[in-house]
Amino acid sequence: ERIALKILALTGTSANGVILGFMTATALLSMWMSNTATTLMMLPIALSVLNLLKSAQKQANSLSIGMKNFGIALMLAVAYGANIGGTMTIIGTPPNLVLASFINQNAPVGEAVLSFLDWLVLGVPFGLVALTFTYLMLVFVLYPNRLGEVSGAQTVIQEARSSLGQWTSAQKRVSAVFLCTALCWVFRAQLSGLLGLKGLSDAVIGLMGASLLFVLPSGVKSEPDLDSSAPESETRLKYSLGQSAPLLLWADMKRLPWDIVLLFGGGLSLAQALKQVGLIQAIGDQFSNLSTVTWLSLAVLTLIALMLTEVMSNVALVSVFVPVVSAVALGLGLSPLALCAPVTLAASCAFMLPMSTPPNAIVFASGHVQISHMVKAGIFLNIISVLWITTLTRWFYF
Repeated sequence: ERIALKILALTGTSANGVILGFMTATALLSMWMSNTATTLMMLPIALSVLNLLKSAQKQANSLSIGMKNFGIALMLAVAYGANIGGTMTIIGTPPNLVLASFINQNAPVGEAVLSFLDWLVLGVPFGLVALTFTYLMLVFVLYPNRLGEVSGAQTVIQEARSSLGQWTSAQKRVSAVFLCTALCWVFRAQLSGLLGLKGLSDAVIGLMGASLLFVLPSGVKSEPDLDSSAPESETRLKYSLGQSAPLLLWADMKRLPWDIVLLFGGGLSLAQALKQVGLIQAIGDQFSNLSTVTWLSLAVLTLIALMLTEVMSNVALVSVFVPVVSAVALGLGLSPLALCAPVTLAASCAFMLPMSTPPNAIVFASGHVQISHMVKAGIFLNIISVLWITTLTRWFYF
């Protein structure tokens, strides 16, 4: 939240600057944390700015079309920023993790696996261009506002920053662990060679970072938790005698979306079953006589994945599609990522319907966006996404 508010403070007080700030901050946070959690955190701040501006216009007995367009663009900027931001890192969204797990489990011995850095090199260019086009489409083509300066926006942001107070020791330590973990992911190959750790993988680095949070003290002496109804009250009481509780407790872990982990496992089990019965190999053999994959055929595959993700879970889509298109790629003598990467990127480009992704549903529930608004923007952004994904993946893998 501190990082997001700092970005918002830097992007200016113009209406378009506010929209840019919210989209940038949401995308940046969504690269490293849940898209849903990011949207839930950013939406109240966006609503505060929007309600402030609406109140000013109501006092002047006018609520302009520009004001309505500003509200629509601001809400969609938060949702789309979360969706696009998640595509930029391997940990940003569940479909990316499903792809990485499948590729790394099925890679032949001695062949390079899909690392955090490998995906970062693909995801960041995709995300930056997608965010740029999305911003330009929202504020200049689809929902122009022409409002100029947003009076009071900086006041809302500064009040939110002030309410957070100074950095606590716990926040500083969590930031340090996060930064070290991210750097280890990016420079894993160099670190592995320097230390002679052949088994150092992205998963090992992630587990080491998480384990540190259970060990390092927060620096804040715990107080007795008098609310016995709190699920973590018994755990907190263990650290109530002047001791410093760890940065992370198991009670905190209980609130993680474990259903998503089970869904991961189910998808990977399905992929393994398809491999064991020979279905994936059979599908690949059917395409072995083809000479190449044209730009058009790759665009059609991307479009199919993108349309399906509008009406079904993107995790389920990737879990089913990736094993099949991986077999097709191998049958054509290509890297599995040549077809798996566009499918996975497309699975996160759900812009048209509220039910497509949790961020879409959250901003729709705010009441400031109608389905027609989302469909109008989604059609254009889907077309742009198909063209950019197809072009980018052909440049990377063909």
